[in-house]
Amino acid sequence: MADVVPVTIVREIRECGFDEAWLQDYIWDNPSCLAACFRVDGLEGVMKERSQEGGGRLDLLLKDPDDETMYEVEVTLDETNADHIIRTIEYWDRERRKWPKRKHIAVLVAESITARFFNVIHLMSWAIPIVAVQANIVEANGQKSLNFTRVLDTYEEPEEPGDRENPEVVWRRDHPEVVELAETLLDVVRPVVGPSRLKFLGGYLYIGLWKHGSPYFWFRKSKGAELRLWLHDQFLNKGADILKKAGMAYKPAPETKKDNRSFLVDVDKPTIESKAEAFRALAELVKSSYQRYHDAEDK
Repeated sequence: MADVVPVTIVREIRECGFDEAWLQDYIWDNPSCLAACFRVDGLEGVMKERSQEGGGRLDLLLKDPDDETMYEVEVTLDETNADHIIRTIEYWDRERRKWPKRKHIAVLVAESITARFFNVIHLMSWAIPIVAVQANIVEANGQKSLNFTRVLDTYEEPEEPGDRENPEVVWRRDHPEVVELAETLLDVVRPVVGPSRLKFLGGYLYIGLWKHGSPYFWFRKSKGAELRLWLHDQFLNKGADILKKAGMAYKPAPETKKDNRSFLVDVDKPTIESKAEAFRALAELVKSSYQRYHDAEDK
């Protein structure tokens, strides 16, 4: 008989009788609860409610004891808005000026990141080391557990100025097989997504529209032939059905949130060419997913 896996229910933190101050205290008392979100062994608290020049207080300042990386953490249970993002980045910038020889990462811990501001953080994270972490309470068999999930982290540490090369040159020289995959995929999906191009970054290569530059499909340098694509929850089941019917192996990316998900798909050139219709169908869904966010931004 197959093992029975308990069904979990996601609860709002306030619904369970806790508030923002409780969440902040919990992280301060147990800083390593966020360690898995940053792929480190452990974290230590440096300061809580740290006063900032010019006003305001940084909720939490944490550090990795192994390499002294510092994490400027803002905590909110309110729906994410522009003030939360701006404050997170401002505090990060002030702390990195005080500790210029250390690596700094801005962290926004929130229960809900709205569609509009998820996209804003996503765009900023290509240039600023900002990580979004979703906090919620999960209940299974009557037992409640606090859960943290990294929902966004696309930043790649820049190379030293003296060692910089054109990213496209580096990709074509060091990873020609991945570039060939991306070019093959671009040819397949261009009739669906419209005028588009390959965008080469330090750690990423993606297909995006000329207008917005949104990463419709992308490859990560460290993952080789692993294709990533993002879908809004409205199209999640349709995307999974397309992949299943095409016989393509896939899995959810670790960065997830309740209204979107990235899929990871192992691909090669013959797969892309032989399953072109499936990739064009996925492109329609990805395009519609991003359109929802751009429409939200314009309102």
